[in-house]
Amino acid sequence: MDSRQPKAIYLIDIQTHKVTEIPGSTGLFSPRLSPDGRYIAAMRLDQKALLLFDRTQERWTTLTTHGAGDPAWSHDGHWLYFQDFLEAGKPIYRMAVPAGNIEPVATIDNLRPIAATDYRLIGFAPGDLPIVSARTSTVNLYSVNLDER
Repeated sequence: MDSRQPKAIYLIDIQTHKVTEIPGSTGLFSPRLSPDGRYIAAMRLDQKALLLFDRTQERWTTLTTHGAGDPAWSHDGHWLYFQDFLEAGKPIYRMAVPAGNIEPVATIDNLRPIAATDYRLIGFAPGDLPIVSARTSTVNLYSVNLDER
């Protein structure tokens, strides 16, 4: 994330080795290709907007100006999930593509029985159930032998 280097998203043709910048992608990063290859989701460098590039129409649409982190496509490509790390509870949302309807999916409150202090969307189980990596404030240490020879 060297701020002195320009940022953009590029397509590489494996056959010809031709590299093409996607128009309008300057200042975007972390591209995520939809399962059918039609759409590319990407974030602004400040992670305060999630955009969608329609490869058939060759245009970008701003999906949300929420804090957008860890965007991920559903298995069928009809939904784009993201986590708003700036909002209280760091909710996970899903957005219908291309309709744009946003639905809440989960917040840290869903993890309270395990005393999570933070969590992050990392993938999906079957049925597109979110899998998260949770951080807790406590650690249980049962045995350590520091004198072992």
